Amino acid sequence: MSHRRPSLLLAVLLLLLAPLAQALEPIALEETMSARLIREQLEYWVDEAGDTPFEEVYADHGYAFRPVERVDHHFPFSNHTYWLRFSITNPHELPLQWRMEFNQEQLTELEVYTLDSAGIVRESIQYKLKDRSDPRLIDFRHFLASFDNAPGEALTFYLRAARDKPTPLSASDVRLWTAEAFENHIADQYFWFGLFYGGMIIAMLYNLMLYFSIRESTYIYYVLYLGTISSSWLCQNGIGPHLFWGGNEFMTDYAPSLFALLSVLCGSLYTRAFLGTGKRSPNVDRFILGIIMLSTLGVAMALAGMLNSAINLAYLVVGISVFTYPFIGGYIWSKGYKPARIYTIAWIFFGFGTLMLVLQHQGALNSDPLFAWGGQAGNWIEAILLSIALADRFNAMQKEKEEAQALYRETLLQAKLELEERVAERTTELKEAKEAAELLARTDPLTGMPNRRCFFEQAERNLSMSRRYQHPLTVLTLDVDHFKHINDRHGHAVGDMALQAIASALPEGLRETDVAGRIGGEEFAVLLPETSEAEAQEIAERLRQNISAIGLSADGREIPLTASFGLAVLDKEDRFSELLARADQALYQAKERGRNQVVCAA
Repeated sequence: MSHRRPSLLLAVLLLLLAPLAQALEPIALEETMSARLIREQLEYWVDEAGDTPFEEVYADHGYAFRPVERVDHHFPFSNHTYWLRFSITNPHELPLQWRMEFNQEQLTELEVYTLDSAGIVRESIQYKLKDRSDPRLIDFRHFLASFDNAPGEALTFYLRAARDKPTPLSASDVRLWTAEAFENHIADQYFWFGLFYGGMIIAMLYNLMLYFSIRESTYIYYVLYLGTISSSWLCQNGIGPHLFWGGNEFMTDYAPSLFALLSVLCGSLYTRAFLGTGKRSPNVDRFILGIIMLSTLGVAMALAGMLNSAINLAYLVVGISVFTYPFIGGYIWSKGYKPARIYTIAWIFFGFGTLMLVLQHQGALNSDPLFAWGGQAGNWIEAILLSIALADRFNAMQKEKEEAQALYRETLLQAKLELEERVAERTTELKEAKEAAELLARTDPLTGMPNRRCFFEQAERNLSMSRRYQHPLTVLTLDVDHFKHINDRHGHAVGDMALQAIASALPEGLRETDVAGRIGGEEFAVLLPETSEAEAQEIAERLRQNISAIGLSADGREIPLTASFGLAVLDKEDRFSELLARADQALYQAKERGRNQVVCAA
């Protein structure tokens, strides 16, 4: 009995001293409160065990509570359980109804104990992330409860904030509201939520339609990235568990890390496709592939139930991607890929917003709404800029395509012109070759005069014209005298020289309309249009004299050249062959009469 008495006395003493340990002034409620912060009147105690019951905290640890260290105190980013304590009083003559908000969506559990001035527990409220069934809770995305205070009544609150994973916790998370002020606040807040998620949905739908139109993988990666990052924000701000998956244990436990990992995975796939790192920088491409592999591993860990490992890996890949992708974009931009400039600016905004969020969680920044919304604002700007970057990239690709098509058309036109030029050249060459071939076919190669075939063709045309217009036409045939003797005595080369000399002498005695040709070995013929017999005799005599005047020498000796001529005038019934035969008969007569003379056909 004597051993129990000191223990009993100690317990009674601690019970009496516990209320006295509250050294801070109580909070005076106001008739209108809008996010009234209690941080200056807030005390805390770290529950190292994590499961200390309220009775023991109140009885044994009340003296251990201490005030927060500064106005915007942030507790360490950990999974420790904290007890918070503050007191309030209603100085007004009327009862006041007010609301307490705990602005932290990631709390696993929150217990609230209300004590009157005598230290008696008046009520307790249980709030759990997976179970929000306590009827005293107001339906909201994080803890929100309503309380009543009678005139002059003072109340003390103990709050147990439990976390099963590292979660930010701040003295500014506890806020007091009056009902009307809170409703106005929620209306404003959901307006900004609507703007954020509405912008995300519009961007997703727009780019999804572009994907189905263009069928380019970058667009579907962008849509998946926006979908997963938006889902990650749904977890962060409590809208997901509040409105979509409720008390589903798997989603409550795994959704934050799953969506964070999936957003990094999809964002990395988008980055790799958009920047084209595979062809522009193989080393950067391997780095991004490493991020993709780590993200995929984290997703597999989460689905396999390895939650803590998945969370740690999520923190790692999110940090790496958010703060390295702007540098990757800048590097690809520096290599001349212009669409990377908007990508880089977009990730800088997101990285800056994420940095503000991290610094706020670590206590380096206060809970100003500008900083609280920094992450989402940066992500929203990033989403818009990435969509603009896709449009800029599409325009750049279209420009490249148009330039390539223009170059192709120009090359095709140039090739066509070159081909046409070559065809024209070849056609000219063929025409010239044909003309040359025809000329060769119609020209005597030794003398350069029309050959037998050419002479006969021209003779037939002249014969038709003479008959049509009833004009005279005369044919001369001439044969070199003693030509065989020249070949036999002086050689064929001298004989060829003789023929060439005669061929050169003939045009000197002819008119422009006359046609001369070599029709045999040493036999020549001359066609004389519009020429009577008398005129033809004069021409033949002139030609005979020209030939006789040729000075041909061989081996230092003169070789005389003469020719015998036969002449025939066209009759109405003559064919050219008959006309030529009559001229040949006259030529034979000239030979018989002694050569070197002109004989007319009878």
